[in-house]
Amino acid sequence: MKCNSKSICSKIAVNLKRKGIIIDKQIAENIYNVTAVNNKAVSDVCLKLFRGVPYSVMKSEYDIALKCYDSDPIHFMRIYGKPLAFEIDNDIFDDSEQCFCFLMEKGKSFEVTSKPKYISWYIKFMKDIAEAISVMHSNGIAHFDIKIGNTIIKNGRYAIIDFGIAKYIDKDDDINLYDISGTPYFLSPDVIQGTLSHKCDIYSFGMMVRYILLNGREKICVQNKRQLLLEKKEVEPLHADDKYVQSFLDIVNKMTAFDPMKRYQSISEVIDAIYSFPIIPDIRLFKTYDSEGDTV
Repeated sequence: MKCNSKSICSKIAVNLKRKGIIIDKQIAENIYNVTAVNNKAVSDVCLKLFRGVPYSVMKSEYDIALKCYDSDPIHFMRIYGKPLAFEIDNDIFDDSEQCFCFLMEKGKSFEVTSKPKYISWYIKFMKDIAEAISVMHSNGIAHFDIKIGNTIIKNGRYAIIDFGIAKYIDKDDDINLYDISGTPYFLSPDVIQGTLSHKCDIYSFGMMVRYILLNGREKICVQNKRQLLLEKKEVEPLHADDKYVQSFLDIVNKMTAFDPMKRYQSISEVIDAIYSFPIIPDIRLFKTYDSEGDTV
């Protein structure tokens, strides 16, 4: 959520400065770069800001992020200290707005700028993400928003961030479509069907790999997001002329099966498939085709 005005942004910065936190530029939605904590210069810290949301929402995301980092410091970002709360005066409505924030480690964003050429890269990437998902699932957490935008690079490893719609799947019995508002392309059809489970993350994980394989070309751009979700259809399996390449694509195709019963039933099954895949150095992805028969 971007600040509605420079005045509001300035007031947020002033309030944080009083607490010894200095922010400068906004680096992502609701995320700000931090240059000082307790008035001491820092270079690897960012701040997540919550405006217009209940404390319980912020606290849930904070607790999940902290739980994941404590379980696996490699594939998740470090959380610093406790959440902070402050109010900013709203001159327009003559009242005040409650804000919350917490500090976390900053990583390098991962963008699909050019398609990686070697299967070995995909396997490394998939191992990192699968291990991160495994940590979440072992703690009873489903992320529900696995996608490129929520993947960053930390010390040469791939990590998962943003637990804004993550849930303790076994505890939150009242989860429904309205609670889950992920990106349509990556979002599992299970959500629309009302069958929410950890397998939703497996589908989104597979769609993320598919997105990279297709070099970001398979995009969905619509205005009515809800209608798109309700009309979500099965993606066509990816194909290759080469048997070795096809065996790799078969893993991705099974992850993205529309029917959850035809999908990998747990992230441990995905990990087994990835780790058992024979790596042949310098094998490129070539003559790979999407559902339209176009070269990938």
